[in-house]
Amino acid sequence: MERTRRRIGRWRVAGLLCVAAASALAQPGPEPALRKERMGWSSLTMQASKLGVSMESTLSQEIVATAQARADLVSPPPGNVAVEPGGGAIVRMEVRTSFLGRDSKTLFWLDADDGRALQWTVVETGKRERFKESRAIEGGVWVLRKNPLDRSEEGQPLEKWTRVRDGIEPVTGLPPGKVLSEAAGLLYVLATSPLDAVGDRIEVYMESDGKAFPVSIRVEALERLDVDYRRTGGADAGRIDRKSTALRLSMRPLVPAGMDRRDFKFMSLEGDIDVWLDREGRYPLRIEGRVKWVGKVRIQLASVTLVGS
Repeated sequence: MERTRRRIGRWRVAGLLCVAAASALAQPGPEPALRKERMGWSSLTMQASKLGVSMESTLSQEIVATAQARADLVSPPPGNVAVEPGGGAIVRMEVRTSFLGRDSKTLFWLDADDGRALQWTVVETGKRERFKESRAIEGGVWVLRKNPLDRSEEGQPLEKWTRVRDGIEPVTGLPPGKVLSEAAGLLYVLATSPLDAVGDRIEVYMESDGKAFPVSIRVEALERLDVDYRRTGGADAGRIDRKSTALRLSMRPLVPAGMDRRDFKFMSLEGDIDVWLDREGRYPLRIEGRVKWVGKVRIQLASVTLVGS
């Protein structure tokens, strides 16, 4: 099995996503769909707490040259064609989350120009231990899984887990010319997309249980909200505790018949989700949605580091 995992690049991801669009994103041409120079932050921490349940997610991202990023991409088994980057830059993102007794680390890589997901790796520890590496291929995903075989392997480094299996998971329903991406990659897409004024809208293709479906992302309003977070970098560094005007974005899954809207998951939330985006730094100030068994949850920005800091 290890022979099938030849390294051909440096990327990882955690799902599948497509930047389509109801605006410039849908127009063919040499210009990239996403403008990576709009990315204003390099790392951030989001926190939430309700009914004694707390969650914290720390995200960091960097944009690297495609040639530099190729060392970690794995090759799928023979007979499968890997999804390759279409541009000259790759976004590498790392997400660490603590929630409901689980600690997870996700590394993923996506194309900086159109948001297509390339590869993603999830490592969970705590109540549940698992390793899952996914490589996007034409028509689906190649997945490698590892788990502790028995109690003697629990708590050991994943290199010592011996329950290993892999397989191809087909994905259907993706329209021609669209690309799939991943939930955590949405923060990059939101930051770099042409979402600036009320009514601006894009579509992003996600995947669940082998079916691709679009998620509509629309600027609904400019809203004032109370914020309290720490910012590193920029002229206004330090604690930000004030009223701030933000873009309120709605994210609505447009699932086909037979699918549940809750199949769309983002930042541990599911179904219909709203995001309040800082207009200048393009980072999330607040995210609201529902969590299974908990109900409606508000996730707040705790800290952010701006690009170049």
